[in-house]
Amino acid sequence: MLALSGPAFAQVGDLQAPGIKHRLEASFALDNTASPAGEHRSQARADLTMRVHVSDHAIDSDYMGVVTVDLKSVDAEQDGKAKTIWEDVACHRDRGLPKFFIMDIRGSIAADGKKLEVMAVPRRVGKHVPDDEVVVQRLLPDSARPRTPGEELGVIVRAQTKRSQIRINLGLTATRCSLPL
Repeated sequence: MLALSGPAFAQVGDLQAPGIKHRLEASFALDNTASPAGEHRSQARADLTMRVHVSDHAIDSDYMGVVTVDLKSVDAEQDGKAKTIWEDVACHRDRGLPKFFIMDIRGSIAADGKKLEVMAVPRRVGKHVPDDEVVVQRLLPDSARPRTPGEELGVIVRAQTKRSQIRINLGLTATRCSLPL
């Protein structure tokens, strides 16, 4: 039988276990060929709302829900500015990457007196193909963005709408943290 003295027991209690914390970031871009933007891209403004379903389950942290992201009065010239849309509330055991998908993108894009209403959804089995379909593809992580030492990029997903030509990049980042034993 192992017996620990008071100071040795206190040192064991100070040990830290490796944990993880996830963060989901989104960046918006408007294609040059987008209907109302076209040659007046610098004047284009987008008022969009996107809903993202996030499912992240671990023993000590459990989240499943819909995150609504408002992209109100976004200039087409401000492409690529990442914005955190969801983050774990606490450090937890690493149980893999969360699942996430875009449910819909709604709103409008306006430029030069023209306005395009946007109602884009992904294709669903057993349903008609939507007029403005959201097509999703996984991308390779880019090393251009500086990261902190404990940060690892897990997944980058690009969603592009077919008719309205909106591009949204979702980047899932995992940050190492410490759990008390």
